[in-house]
Amino acid sequence: MPMIFITLPGMIVLLLPIIAAETVVVVRRTSLPKTRTLWVTAVANLTSTLVGVPITWGVLFLCEMGLFEALAHTTKFGASSWNSPIGRIVRTILSAPWLTPVGSWAVSLATLVLLIPSFFVSVWVEQKLRNSSFPSPRQLTRSPTKQTRRFYEGQSAMQT
Repeated sequence: MPMIFITLPGMIVLLLPIIAAETVVVVRRTSLPKTRTLWVTAVANLTSTLVGVPITWGVLFLCEMGLFEALAHTTKFGASSWNSPIGRIVRTILSAPWLTPVGSWAVSLATLVLLIPSFFVSVWVEQKLRNSSFPSPRQLTRSPTKQTRRFYEGQSAMQT
């Protein structure tokens, strides 16, 4: 069962509250305009959810196929190796992108496992989009106006 069809709809449903919350936090911590911040936050979150998460899932799925193909050719990890309770948990963790029928608990565990790489990819994608839409701290230190100094202070406060 491909986990992307289980997790992606929930991520899409949560987009609007996440965009609203991130916009409120950024506007309160910086002197950036609300509409521009809303726009950049919305584009970044949409891109990371609709592009970043499926690409991450695809890469993880290819890794899963390669790993299990390699394990299938070793006698130590035959089909009977995965029948213990620990073996089922390990198999679920390793096969998180595309679950084999194990039990209803496996969906929850696989979702938790997939959240970790999805988080890092989302942060990376959103940071790239944000940095291309707003000036970088290095550019801000070259033009010492009040507004850019406030922006820079807000950026450093967000990173801590």
